[in-house]
Amino acid sequence: MPSPAQIERTAVLGLAVSVQPAFDLRWGSPGGLYDRALGWERAGAMNPFRSMIERGLVVGVGSDAPVTPLDPMLAVHAMEVHHAASERVSRREAIRLHTIGSARVGRQEEKKGALAPGMHADLAAYEVDPLNVPSVEDLRPVLTVSLGREVFAR
Repeated sequence: MPSPAQIERTAVLGLAVSVQPAFDLRWGSPGGLYDRALGWERAGAMNPFRSMIERGLVVGVGSDAPVTPLDPMLAVHAMEVHHAASERVSRREAIRLHTIGSARVGRQEEKKGALAPGMHADLAAYEVDPLNVPSVEDLRPVLTVSLGREVFAR
């Protein structure tokens, strides 16, 4: 629940943040848990993803499993459909935050977050291009690879 002043202070201090977008999907709508517990004035300002990105914060994405499912595409979907249209993030941006952003937050950007020579070969492959489907909410990989080794294949 960072306020604009807290986002600014975080930026000034050079801190990185880790967000769990599925929280907003599960509890962020009017009448949801945040609204009932905090009132809409406070709840409506929850999870200001776009504001953090525009201020230049390093943002990484996770799930906080088992609180929400360990499902990267659910997090991407949640960022796309944020309860406040002004805080939504494009699918391409959300994937980038989940990969490169998370590697940066974990200070592992030298080895993780992208595919390039010398990097860990960590990837997920899908039957369809996640950037070219109407929704990624239920998209599941057909192959995952970690450190260059197959760990899942359907």
